[in-house]
Amino acid sequence: MTESISNKLSIVVQIHTVNGIRKSLAINPATSAREVVTLMATKLGVVKHSSFSLFEVRKEPTVSCHAIPDSQSAVEMVRTWEHLKHKGLLSEIPRLQIQKRLFTDQTDDNDDAAMELEFAQAKHSVLSQELSCKPEEAISLGALCVMRDYGEFNHQQHYGGFLMNAGMLPEYASAKMCATLEPERHNYTILKSIAYHHACPAGVVSP
Repeated sequence: MTESISNKLSIVVQIHTVNGIRKSLAINPATSAREVVTLMATKLGVVKHSSFSLFEVRKEPTVSCHAIPDSQSAVEMVRTWEHLKHKGLLSEIPRLQIQKRLFTDQTDDNDDAAMELEFAQAKHSVLSQELSCKPEEAISLGALCVMRDYGEFNHQQHYGGFLMNAGMLPEYASAKMCATLEPERHNYTILKSIAYHHACPAGVVSP
């Protein structure tokens, strides 16, 4: 398989983002992971992409995410997968995904596409418990996500329990938070955080 790919002038690969975007890229076998990131960033409209890298997401033996070295070529990636498959450690090709390497690298406030990717990655990392943070930080992130999806705080729409009633609470609260705090209570805590962001009286939201 590696030889057949290396002899091709171009191959088409699917590159994903954490927030569900998928793009098809035509690359040659010698294209490096860094060059793939540049091509994907251009398609997404990301201005500054030096802090983003190409990752492979594997489902076996458990779901894991590994950064691919910038210099690794497409044909080298395939060679690695074939080796793992031969050893019985891999049964399907990993998903290729672009994501931020370090959150400590500051993103330009005017780079909307980069900020959207970073926001989606932070949300995913907290909900999946890949990223450890304080409960109040997780609640604030959940509140910001609710604000993005449902608009600014509205005490008629954002009544206590509306997230849980809509079955959407897991989209904004991690499994760990739900396990340590009653779902209804967590729903209320997120809504209070939204109200706080808008300087609304705390009494506006009732459990």
